[in-house]
Amino acid sequence: MEEKIIVLSVGKPWAIKDEKTDKISMEGCSMWYLPASDLTKTEDVDSGVIGVQPLKESMGVSFYEVVKKIGLPAVANVTYGMKNSGGKQVLYIKGLDFVNEDKK
Repeated sequence: MEEKIIVLSVGKPWAIKDEKTDKISMEGCSMWYLPASDLTKTEDVDSGVIGVQPLKESMGVSFYEVVKKIGLPAVANVTYGMKNSGGKQVLYIKGLDFVNEDKK
């Protein structure tokens, strides 16, 4: 499944260490984005959220440096995949390509 998104912000890189080995077990950065297809949603009856709530995705550490060069907000084409998380199938961003990398 492919879709255009608007990347709103990216947090600084983080790392999680394994308490037993003191080695890094996970690292990345957090990205907040909106699907560009429909920004007209005004209320989610199930959650009570009014307006459009950004989605969050963990990205690789190198993504942080990429967005520093490109600038935000930015439009990107994404490809979604499915993964198992906590016993549930969830969508995740499998691939991301910025539409116009010559922004700056």
